[in-house]
Amino acid sequence: MNGRVEYSNSNSLMFLYVEDSVNADFDLTINAAISKAGAANAGTFFKDGAGTLLLSGSNTFSAAGLRVDNGRMVLGVNDPANGSAGALGTASVQMSVGYNTASNFDAALLLRDGVTSARGIRTLNNTSSGHAA
Repeated sequence: MNGRVEYSNSNSLMFLYVEDSVNADFDLTINAAISKAGAANAGTFFKDGAGTLLLSGSNTFSAAGLRVDNGRMVLGVNDPANGSAGALGTASVQMSVGYNTASNFDAALLLRDGVTSARGIRTLNNTSSGHAA
């Protein structure tokens, strides 16, 4: 997906459900810059589904929460987490990977070669407390 992606709704949620394709390295690649209309530091950016999402745009959305509940999210550009545009937007909130239920979820946050992230990462392994990294 190229160009520009903007999301806007009353609860400021961006929910991406990505299915797993059998013969694809990445099931959905977003090269576009993702932005969010409305208040900064509001809402949540979710990734769900067993597939792999590659974020390669310099994104400017600002969310209060970032989650990978299932599948894989790959950062294709740096994530400074300091107010500058990056793979996971401009907010400095930590990223939660996993899901805090007894269901069987398999979630991962990966970085391409040479890509960095300054963001805190919290893994949720079927617990509500998780583990900060």
